[in-house]
Amino acid sequence: MANGEARRWGNYLGKPKHLVEITEGESLLARTVRLVHAQDPHAEVIISAHDERYAVEGAQLYTPPVRDLEIDRFVPELLDRPCCYLYGDAYYTEESIRTICRTSTSHDMLFFGNAGRIFAVKMLNPGYVRQLLDELRRNIVAGKIDDCKGWQLYHRYLGMELAGKAIADDFVFIEDATTDFNTPDEYLSFIRNRK
Repeated sequence: MANGEARRWGNYLGKPKHLVEITEGESLLARTVRLVHAQDPHAEVIISAHDERYAVEGAQLYTPPVRDLEIDRFVPELLDRPCCYLYGDAYYTEESIRTICRTSTSHDMLFFGNAGRIFAVKMLNPGYVRQLLDELRRNIVAGKIDDCKGWQLYHRYLGMELAGKAIADDFVFIEDATTDFNTPDEYLSFIRNRK
């Protein structure tokens, strides 16, 4: 998923956060595609984005219809078969991608993250997930909830209160250097800590 608006990033360094180079010549998006293919050479990787600069070798660029809500980052028309949504602004370690790719479940969904962030969502029952997303979207449009991101989807899936970041079932902890960048400060802190 690379189709968010990145308002908090503010075009820092003159480029979208998804295209920030983490290692010389390799952007966040390119790194993620490379790591996924290292785990599964036959994986079909689709980058959902509205910017042609997000095209990465080894992935198909998909431009979703323009939608106004945060929940729309989970592009419903791509939910035609089981899949895994990865966040385009995340720095994944090799170990975290290995865990995400190799961890299986018989449940409808499986979330990966830590106490503060969700990094990936496996969606194994596309029809059910589309129903959840449609329900959440209707509630946003009706003004019953403010918006929906990964945490709200997770909580709705488990029948929990939507607010907060409580963790229960169907959640795999990623407790390594995997992180994401929403602001320039988060990026700069990552760069400092990496050195």
